[in-house]
Amino acid sequence: MQNQQTTVGQNAGKTPMAGVQLDTPPKVISGKDLSYLKDSMNWELAAVKKFHHFSQEAQNPQVKNELNRLCQTHEKHFQTLLKHLNQQTGM
Repeated sequence: MQNQQTTVGQNAGKTPMAGVQLDTPPKVISGKDLSYLKDSMNWELAAVKKFHHFSQEAQNPQVKNELNRLCQTHEKHFQTLLKHLNQQTGM
């Protein structure tokens, strides 16, 4: 019990990921990470499709422009996720 308290005390205030750069993806993708990436990509792709569809239906030019902007934003997010995934798989 004494050792556990010492260990906890020594790690108090330290982040578990100290020294890890958060601006780059990890070198290995776990199954959980891959599942999260797939979900995220599906959500982004669904958003792209919906915003594109609604922009085609919109009559107001300002609404149409905003919907197109949102479509492009989500397409950019999708491409960013795809780029990181391709870097991991060597494609």
